[in-house]
Amino acid sequence: MAFRLLPDEPPQEGLPRCAAEEYDKAIAHLAGPAEERQTAVHEARKCLKRIRALLRLVRPALGKRYKRENAQLREIAALLSPYRDADAMLELLASLRQSRPEMLDQRMYAQAHAALQGRRDGLVHADQGYPPVARMAIERLRAARQGLETWQLPANPKSLEAALRDSYRRARKAGKRAAASNEVEDYHDWRKRVKELLYQSELFRDTRLGPPARYRKQLDGLAELLGEHHDLSVFEELLATPAIFPDRAHAEQVLTLVGHRRQELEQQAGEIWKALFCTKPGHYFGGEE
Repeated sequence: MAFRLLPDEPPQEGLPRCAAEEYDKAIAHLAGPAEERQTAVHEARKCLKRIRALLRLVRPALGKRYKRENAQLREIAALLSPYRDADAMLELLASLRQSRPEMLDQRMYAQAHAALQGRRDGLVHADQGYPPVARMAIERLRAARQGLETWQLPANPKSLEAALRDSYRRARKAGKRAAASNEVEDYHDWRKRVKELLYQSELFRDTRLGPPARYRKQLDGLAELLGEHHDLSVFEELLATPAIFPDRAHAEQVLTLVGHRRQELEQQAGEIWKALFCTKPGHYFGGEE
């Protein structure tokens, strides 16, 4: 079932159900064949992000348990992150070569691809490779899933409304901070807040608290822009690595192009911020189509 509450489903029943389904999906992905590692890690990490977005909504009800359960999910994600990062850099390199060929000539692309491929292969085949990491992640996921059985959520939806509005305010504030500072870390934090709000919007889309479709579309577009911005920030770090880009003069030229593209993305993200976050939280959640 999709990650969303049913129209007439009580949240105290539906939220644990949605979390349990995401746990089960993550476990199923990681339990698959090692050859499907790339897809499995990517999908499992998305499941973890959805659960953490849901967890944030019920934080008041969980009390001190929130930090413990959130930390469990963060540790599981950390186990998988090196594999996802290694795959993502190769994907990013190929995407840039295809969509913005002026950034990478064939020689530079081939050198960087070989270096990144070597890094990924070294990670995948280190020690006993990926399978033991997947088994450890599955074990921790199963343990974390058991905690859902003791969740005690209030039947009153008012606390959820307040939590949803807080998520909206956090995303709005993070965008304002990123635009003011122009720091990579602040844009990365804004991206996380936007993704959290997006998952929560999807979770409630079929209920009276769900935001209008046009808001979800804008939010999804903003997440895409900030995702590309994040990828380019990581790519800048790669450009500074001589082992990956030995032609330093060319690397500096590409760095300038990357900087220009990031500025374009920041401007576009700022325009969406103005359109999306000019309304009040109560209008966003539960607003009319």
